[in-house]
Amino acid sequence: METVEPGSPIWKKMKLEAPGGQEPPPEDEDRISHLPDVILGDIISLLPTKEGARTQILATRWRHLWRSAAPLNLDCDALRSRWSGDIPEGAVSSILSAHPGPGRRFCLNERHRPFPRSNAALVDSWLSSPALDNLQHLELHHNSSYRPSRPLRATAFRFAHTLRVATFGSCILPSQSPQFPNLKLLTLESANISDCSLQNMITECPTLECLLLHSIYGIPCVRINSCSLKSIGVRGDWFLPFYDSTEFELRELIIENAPSLVKLLNLDWIHVTVVSAPKLEILGCVSDYRGGKIRLVFGSTIIQGLHLDSMAARICTLKTLAINMQSRHSLDKVIDMLRCFPCLEKLYIKVTIFHS
Repeated sequence: METVEPGSPIWKKMKLEAPGGQEPPPEDEDRISHLPDVILGDIISLLPTKEGARTQILATRWRHLWRSAAPLNLDCDALRSRWSGDIPEGAVSSILSAHPGPGRRFCLNERHRPFPRSNAALVDSWLSSPALDNLQHLELHHNSSYRPSRPLRATAFRFAHTLRVATFGSCILPSQSPQFPNLKLLTLESANISDCSLQNMITECPTLECLLLHSIYGIPCVRINSCSLKSIGVRGDWFLPFYDSTEFELRELIIENAPSLVKLLNLDWIHVTVVSAPKLEILGCVSDYRGGKIRLVFGSTIIQGLHLDSMAARICTLKTLAINMQSRHSLDKVIDMLRCFPCLEKLYIKVTIFHS
């Protein structure tokens, strides 16, 4: 590194840009700490919560930066006590009350025990904090039992017009949800939602590109009609078929009209019908689980488990396929099934053997 001589043009420029017009530090000293607070705040806001909090021990000047770094990136799980596992309520409240905002990301998972002695009013006060104004990324899981029993907090919808990424879990989604004009990624996990509510939510998200559904109740069949969706991931509840299978668990996915859809993933436990997805390139996993009763339909082409029942037409857009089979003896079925995908470039095969 070239030495900066005192009095040189570069030295004078560094002096003018340094906080308070101080002389630039020697080369063997910490130069990062001499950056303006606004730049350090931007750097810290990009770090995970735990790493951002640790910057307070670097030097005296860094102690106030994390709590005021904008925009705010706060993951409450990262603040859990190392010994008790509790989220320090006082720390969360203190950070939100001291931070000037705006917010970038806020994550709260009440399912992870032991959750502190919080109540609905406290969590609502966190979500109502001015520090979270213009929030872009929200992850909110309610403290619910195996089946979701509590409605999603109404305070979460105050960010509807600024959210770009949203995860709602262990809750009941309302029948009428607000518009999400800027949402790009939506994840629903262990959630109860009606068919009408889900259709409205997708319709009111004109920029939605990625939809993830995991363990969904209240709607046995999901129909997708979206011009913006590029990726869909759907998976049923792995344990439910063995213990408490009901008609209210998500069982079937129908892609009626998805002109931009490229990826369709994680489909081990549900029936899939593709009516119109002209850009679909990636599909997986196709499996012979549940006794080979899972059905995959492309128009009049039907694949039952890994067995090709009917091939009325070939799917020429598909380039990547993932398969999960329970027995190596299913390989002949797989080879026969591949006749449906003449343009396939990548094939992933996983063999999962269950021992009784």
